[in-house]
Order: sequence, then structure tokens, then C-alpha cells
Amino acid sequence: MIGEKDSAVVDSEDRSDERRELESETGLDLEPLLDQLYSEPLAAFIEARKSLTSQLQKADRSADAEAVKTLKKPVVTAWAVNQLALRDDRSHLDALLDAGEEVRKSQAGASAPAAHRDAVTERRRALDKALAVAEDILVEAGHSPTQGSLQRISRSLEAVAAYGRTGACQPAPGRLHDDLEPPGFEVLLELAALEPRLAQTPATKKGKGAKPQKGRGRANRSVQAPQERERRARQRALEKERSTVSKQLERARATSRKLAEARRDAERKVVSQQKLVDKARARLDDLVQAHEEMAKTLAASTQDHRGAELETLEIEKRLARIDAELATPPPGAKS
Repeated sequence: MIGEKDSAVVDSEDRSDERRELESETGLDLEPLLDQLYSEPLAAFIEARKSLTSQLQKADRSADAEAVKTLKKPVVTAWAVNQLALRDDRSHLDALLDAGEEVRKSQAGASAPAAHRDAVTERRRALDKALAVAEDILVEAGHSPTQGSLQRISRSLEAVAAYGRTGACQPAPGRLHDDLEPPGFEVLLELAALEPRLAQTPATKKGKGAKPQKGRGRANRSVQAPQERERRARQRALEKERSTVSKQLERARATSRKLAEARRDAERKVVSQQKLVDKARARLDDLVQAHEEMAKTLAASTQDHRGAELETLEIEKRLARIDAELATPPPGAKS
């Protein structure tokens, strides 16, 4: 709840005061160093964290060194949101924070439905612009954003817009290591309550001849009552819509998980079949090579056989001539 968040913010401020005192003594400002750490390319985060830890240890800042040592490497989607806060041009994130603040003001002040819709539309427009910049940041850094990763970034930006500058978002953009989830409806109401409210009636002037204005309180209540009923009706409608959308989201996520598992299963089968195909191709190459060698052997054997047949034929002819000569008696021989 917000009360716990506020306590965390106070504790964080106390620690910040102690840190500033230590920084003034050592001459080492930690916040810019942390900005630099979280601005590093994602692949360089671990080495940069080690370097910063060593730097703090050398400066006799053991507590800060231990704290930095435990910082988690951001997931790629959280890293992209951090860059929106840490880059020189953070106008898109500031625009999103401003739009979120307007939505909270419209909720807290029971604005007309049209004004509230305009504020929500402007927040959606600012979120879409920030999301597009985050996608460009990922592409420029060599990452390949998927539909799923862009959805996670969108949800984190939604949470950033909802918490705004109330200090309830811990860690804040620029220090994220994981994706954020938008707060629930009850938390949104409490966040709206944190927005400063304008005085609804001017102070009554006191002085000579001043008369109390009878019925002023009843008149104010009569004006405020319909606005309050309208605000509550809008809140109930939003709560109902959020419940419906949340269920749709759960179904979509379940379907996505099933499809992802089916895709992974298909990939495993493709890899397995590819291995069989590779083995079959290798076996086929061996068989083709063996066939070519046997064909050569057959051709050589055929040629040798033909030579042997011709030689046999010549020998048979010679044998026939010898037999013919033996069968013919020499001249002058008695019969």
C-alpha cells in the first residue's frame, strides 16, 4: 500500500542524506556513477559494476560498495525503460509523467467525464511515443525487440505513468532491474489522493459589516454531490472495465504461453529431423561414392573379360589348326 511506500521513500531520503555527507567527505558523488552504470550497454553491465565496486572500496566507501555489488543486471526491457530516464533527451518520459499526473488530478478532482477521457487519451499518446523511442533504443543497441518484449515495456511505462512523481515507484526509472506492473485500482485511488487539491470555496472575509452567508454550505454540497456520484460511478465503471481487461489479458497470456510451448516443441522436432536428414545425406554420399567405385571396378572387369575372351578365341583357332595338321598324313606316307 501507499503508506508503506511513503515510509520507504522517507527511509530512502534519510539514507540519501547520510550518503551526501559521506560523498562530501570522500569527494565521490555516487548518483552520477550509478547513472553511468545503468547507461552502459547491457552486455557491459557486470564489468562496469565490478569497476564501480572497486572504485568505491578504494575510496573507503565499503557500505556503498556492498550495495553496488548486489545490484542486479537489468533485463533488456527494464534496461530500455532506464535509458528513457538517463539519456540527455528525456522529454518523452517527462511527457508521460506529466500526462499521468493529469489523469490522477482528474480522478482526484472529480473532473467531468470528457476531461477525464481527454487526460487518459493524452496519457495513451505519450505512452505510445515513449514506447516507440524505447524500441528505437533497443534496435540501435543491437537488440531485436519482439511483440512480447514491447508489451512488457508498455506495462512498465504504464506503471511509471500511474506512480508518476509521487515517489511510490521504487526503484524509479533509471534504476530498474526488472519489469514493472501497473498498480491495482485501490492503489490508483490512493495515488490520486496524494495529488494536491485546490480549495473548493474562497475564504470568507471577516470585517465590519460582514454577514454570514446562509445556505452556502448546503449549496456547495448540492453542487458537489452529483460530481461525487459521477466520480464514483466512473470509478466503478473503470474497475469493472479493468477486471474485464485483466481477464482478457490472462487468457491472452495463457494462449501465448501455449503457442510458445508449441513453437518450442516444433523447433525441437525440426532440429531432430534435421539431424536425421543430415545423417541420411551423409549415408547417401557414402553410398554414391561406393557405387561410383563399384562402377569403375565393373568397367575394368568387363574390359579384362573381353580381353580374356579374345585371347581364348585365338588359342582355340591355333589348337584347331594343330589338330587339322595332325589329321592330315604327310606326303608319301603309306595309307
